[in-house]
Amino acid sequence: MEEMRNFVALIENRICAKAALVQNRIVMDHIAEHWRLMVRAMMTEAEWASSKHIPATMEEYMSAASHSLVGAIFQSAAYLLGSRLPEEVVGGEEYGQLWRHTRSSSAASSTTGRSASRRVLLPSAAASPASVEAAKVEIGRAIRALRGELQRLVFGDGAGVVPRSCREMFWQTSNVASAFYRDGDGYSPKEMLSVANAVILDPL
Repeated sequence: MEEMRNFVALIENRICAKAALVQNRIVMDHIAEHWRLMVRAMMTEAEWASSKHIPATMEEYMSAASHSLVGAIFQSAAYLLGSRLPEEVVGGEEYGQLWRHTRSSSAASSTTGRSASRRVLLPSAAASPASVEAAKVEIGRAIRALRGELQRLVFGDGAGVVPRSCREMFWQTSNVASAFYRDGDGYSPKEMLSVANAVILDPL
């Protein structure tokens, strides 16, 4: 409980306070909502794991997967970029589209490494190599479509109401998720671990 109080205080006193200074308005409700969604999604996935529940559909799986740490961090960082994000912009259609495509493409990328999502697509424990490959193709097609539309929204002709720096952050967030989950579960990719060790441990 003490850890939770410290965590809430960190969000309120550090992140929200600094964001309020940059934006010249209170943004705590919006930031807190995304952290709440993240915690609820993590609890849902923990319940699935403990009960060995397999989501019946990809839609059920994505209902939890799409509300990840990415969303909480992104929505907090967006207010700290320096560009003003009025409430009408954050609540507007353009920002909503950008966020939906970023969230969905990031969640779809995570399915390439999560065993729960593979079991949704491949309910049989004895799935054939052909079935596994077909599932990967299906996921890859969805990711490419989502990222293609996101790229159009970010870099397409016509200036929208969302600042360019913020729009580019949507795209970079999707890129990070794609790289993070490209070859594994996102938590233990060997190539990424090797790079991290080289940066931290190897002498210059």
